[in-house]
Amino acid sequence: MENILQIENLAKSYSGFCLENISFSIPKGAIVGLIGENGAGKTTTMNLILHAIEKDSGEVSVFGKDHL
Repeated sequence: MENILQIENLAKSYSGFCLENISFSIPKGAIVGLIGENGAGKTTTMNLILHAIEKDSGEVSVFGKDHL
């Protein structure tokens, strides 16, 4: 099955917050929601996917293309 989003070992650090080694994939046709406590990294993850902020490490692939 084709993945529309593939995240591998995504990481971003700020002073007092660290998002480490996030990996997941979303297959074509899936409906997905991010849930978690305040400060869990939901907004940071979305901003990394949208390339609104620079990642420290990891890979983001959208529709099979590297996200630069």
